[in-house]
Amino acid sequence: MTHINKAASLVTAHVHIHGGLGVIRQECFQDPTVHLVFFVSLRRVHQLMLNQLKYLWYIFQNTIDMFRGASLQWLQESVRVFNSDLDGVEATFFNWNPPNITIQNRTDSDKLVYGMYESPGVLSTVEMLRRDTFKEWKWDKDFVKVMMRWLFKKDDQVLEIGSHTGQISLWLNETGWVQAYPWDEGRDIGILSFQRVSQLNNTHPAAPPKIMADPTKDQDGFPYDWMLCVSEACAAFLDKLEKEGGSGWNAFFDKVDNIVVASRLFEKKDGEMAAPVLSRPTGLSVDAQRSALLKEKLDVFRGEDTTGKERGLFGEYEVYSVSKK
Repeated sequence: MTHINKAASLVTAHVHIHGGLGVIRQECFQDPTVHLVFFVSLRRVHQLMLNQLKYLWYIFQNTIDMFRGASLQWLQESVRVFNSDLDGVEATFFNWNPPNITIQNRTDSDKLVYGMYESPGVLSTVEMLRRDTFKEWKWDKDFVKVMMRWLFKKDDQVLEIGSHTGQISLWLNETGWVQAYPWDEGRDIGILSFQRVSQLNNTHPAAPPKIMADPTKDQDGFPYDWMLCVSEACAAFLDKLEKEGGSGWNAFFDKVDNIVVASRLFEKKDGEMAAPVLSRPTGLSVDAQRSALLKEKLDVFRGEDTTGKERGLFGEYEVYSVSKK
């Protein structure tokens, strides 16, 4: 018990020091790299603290052998986490010069300001990291289930734009029924998603390339079977294409066969359901039959909960077919 108690105290002190630095030296966190290092550190400790409750559980249920195994595993994980933290801190602060600011001469402009979005529709690194750490992502699971059961065919290739850290695509890929390719504009999306999500070029927006028929040869690719545009991030990206390059939805027309768009996304904010109207394809007509099928099956899945008051997020969707010339 002595070793495990010392380790638990160390974890608690580690979190306490992080909190103290966040209050006392806010100006240091204006550096994005420093900011990210401390957030990643807290994310690792978050899991340690959850696992700590596990070995305490074994104590209270009087299963000493199970406690020994769980506590040993926790100690080993603690050593790994703290070694990783030390390596990250050393690499970050080796040539780092702190700002010449103290509590006495700090101004309002030196304080750390939280921003949910790094640009219109694009969630900030901090926001995505928090949602990942505390499992706060909201996405319409009923919609994905209906697509899987009635619209997707086996081995369909799905392109998801504005995917954030790729929760929908990850779920689709785990089914083995389709293959999904998530893309997002987030600055650090590759790191945050463990390279599951590819980064859209947010300086000169361009559509993802077609799927390569043979990656070892310089061959023309083939289009995706489906494109999912079911987030505010996707709508913002396409609006940017429209304003900066004039291409908008046309950038995708030769790369996809079918497009599913969230025409409205309902999300609970301050106790009310907000539903902004999102971007729709220009130059395409709605596939009325499949849109009606999607709506019908979604109504069945949702039952009487048509207002979505008990849901974190749900949407209204339209299906478009892209005709190839």
